[in-house]
Amino acid sequence: MDYSAYSVLSSEQKERIRAFVGFCNARDHLYNEIYLGSEFKAYPEMKVFYLAQEGAEIVGFLMVYADDRESAEISACVLPSRRREGIFSALFQQAGMELKKYHYSKVLLKTEKAFEDQQAFLSHYPVSFSHSEFLMVFDASGCRPCAPKEGFSLRLAREADLPALVSISSRAFQNPLDVSETYIRQTFSGKNGLLFAALFQKKPVGCVSVDQSGNGNYLFGLCIDPEVQHQGFGRCMLSEVLKQLHASDDREITLGVDRENLAALPLYQSCGFKERTETQYYEMSL
Repeated sequence: MDYSAYSVLSSEQKERIRAFVGFCNARDHLYNEIYLGSEFKAYPEMKVFYLAQEGAEIVGFLMVYADDRESAEISACVLPSRRREGIFSALFQQAGMELKKYHYSKVLLKTEKAFEDQQAFLSHYPVSFSHSEFLMVFDASGCRPCAPKEGFSLRLAREADLPALVSISSRAFQNPLDVSETYIRQTFSGKNGLLFAALFQKKPVGCVSVDQSGNGNYLFGLCIDPEVQHQGFGRCMLSEVLKQLHASDDREITLGVDRENLAALPLYQSCGFKERTETQYYEMSL
């Protein structure tokens, strides 16, 4: 077995890993789509992609998502016919050693609730349940019309918008400014994403990002300035970005929402999103 680790993946590696994850998903009847970008890492040089291969065949893959310096998420796939051979454990051990170099003390193991072997897998590790979220997919037939709001508009973000969008994102998500700046600027300048700015009377009041690096359009970072929340801007922003994406790209549109986010769930449902699967996160100390 050959194990290797990378801080950045080549285009060829990404295609091979996407095909591998897709094959595992089909066998397990899951919807796991692992993000393969490295733009949002807290430590750019850290190795976050781990492969187990026999010859040219991938038999295991693990990805560390570490956008802050406190904790990291672990996503992984092992070839169904090669499970219970210690492949995940070997990949996880390598990732854990790398994380400890950067003083991480805990991780979140990410798994789908529908995964048949979930409990058997988790029983090998001292984990505790953290939280869960729904992966939701857009269905245009279930979208209720949104009444136009005078003075509101949505367009692709411009360089001049970025300071305001960083501030809005930081306050809306209660993130440090440097974390929000990384997300906003990397999405704006990246090749695999779109950053939309929501405007009211020509001033930024919110934003939404779109990751296009996978099999579709994944919405993330949806936020409205806390000073103008609960005035209908969120619904206007989401409705308009869905309209623009649906008109220009026939790939599916998805997003993730915390199961306990009772404010966002009804909004997404009213805009046509339906629950596809539930992702669960389990916390573990390194």
